[in-house]
Amino acid sequence: MKGMQRALLASAAAFVVVGGAQAADLPTRKGASASEYVKVCHVDGGAGFVIPGSDTCLKISGSVLAQVEAGTLTQQYNWAGNGGTSETALAKGASTASRNGLGYTARGVLNFDTTTDTAYGPLQAHIGMNFDYGSGFDSYNSNTAYIDKGYLTWAGLTAGKASSFFSMIGAGYGTADIFSPDRRDENEPLLLAYTATFGGGFSATISLEDPVLQGPSSTQAYPSPAPGYFTLAGSDEFIAGDSTYQGQRAPDIVAALDLQQDWGSAHLGGVAHDVNMVENYDAAGTTLNTWGWA
Repeated sequence: MKGMQRALLASAAAFVVVGGAQAADLPTRKGASASEYVKVCHVDGGAGFVIPGSDTCLKISGSVLAQVEAGTLTQQYNWAGNGGTSETALAKGASTASRNGLGYTARGVLNFDTTTDTAYGPLQAHIGMNFDYGSGFDSYNSNTAYIDKGYLTWAGLTAGKASSFFSMIGAGYGTADIFSPDRRDENEPLLLAYTATFGGGFSATISLEDPVLQGPSSTQAYPSPAPGYFTLAGSDEFIAGDSTYQGQRAPDIVAALDLQQDWGSAHLGGVAHDVNMVENYDAAGTTLNTWGWA
């Protein structure tokens, strides 16, 4: 009996020794400290995190807007676009939205900002998306998702869909200001610009901008040099019944001078716009290509 016990004990000891040797042969790796999992960084003053395996800082931000509007039944907003006049709500042919005196709007905004240091300064990218839903008075956009802005900045260059350098103050997120003529909210043009920064808070910018109005639904409308109809999808536009807008031939040329101080900011901007037309009736075939400025 004692012999059997000794044999069992010897077998158990051998098993423990072999098992210990096998465990010792397994590779081991020290776990990363908590600080190595997420590194905090900042983009334009906002907190973000470093994308693992890169030197790029990513900031994700957003907001939600809820709005209720009420108005009269005799005169409402015209959502057709810039330059349009308000239409009578009960007139024949008036849009359905204009017949409502009450409306609800909700908007979700999602922004992605990145920055990466380079030898010539930070390379930054921004993309902003809007998600709109409206009913009644504000059903112009119904249920829509679209890109509000998308651009790159690097070494003084700005390229993409951004706020026009001609304007200074945007109209904000008020729904009635969606088609803002200052081209800073959802009217932003596609552009290529260069900004030189000087001492004392001064900077100067030259910008080549798309002259086509950019609406939130990607519908394009050419600005009219005379009373007429708005153009959709870049087709010709009849102006005052006897002329046709021939489309863009040159970008809008914008020059701006800015001053940024602790007390606020100042802005001086100018723009040159090319208009290209052809006569249809009185002098058919006659073309006009001229520049206007503001």
